[in-house]
Amino acid sequence: MATVTTSSRLPERWPTAVGLILAAGAAAVILGLDVDEIADEFAPGVATMMGIYLAAYAIGAPVTAWLAFAVLVVVAALVGDLLDVNAGVAMTAVLGLLWLWILARGRSSDRPWFTIQTLGMVFFGGLTIAAVAADARLAGILAGVGWLTHGVWDAYHFAKDRVVVRSWSELCAVVDIPVGTLLIVVSIVR
Repeated sequence: MATVTTSSRLPERWPTAVGLILAAGAAAVILGLDVDEIADEFAPGVATMMGIYLAAYAIGAPVTAWLAFAVLVVVAALVGDLLDVNAGVAMTAVLGLLWLWILARGRSSDRPWFTIQTLGMVFFGGLTIAAVAADARLAGILAGVGWLTHGVWDAYHFAKDRVVVRSWSELCAVVDIPVGTLLIVVSIVR
């Protein structure tokens, strides 16, 4: 009976399967980078991941995390180049704009979730800026800490089933925790 129940629930774990594939791809990229390139490539992701939560929270529909992911990945890829600004700095500025959107939508009275999202914005935005300002090795470690702690953030939101749809928080945690760990290890040992 347990195997029937277990096997019938396997399709529900598609976010874990996709997350593992994405984490493996990110690991291949990380292992191919020099320590000087790691933070440049992965620090903007820390702010981008937080931006996904802020956008979904501003809209008030957890499923929009998927759309926010698509839009913010494009923004992260283009905004730094178009404005000739470091992508980590640009994405941290985007966090500020998303937070202002939350205020404009009247979401600040939604306690404690407004406070949690604001603290996340400050923490992940601060880590991103610290990674941009630090030397290469420390920047890679800070980017790794950002990814790893964002995985914990994802797990918390998955458990509470708030702000983003659970499929998003599950997938994101499965990617962020191993990627963050690898970023830290590679930045230390290279």
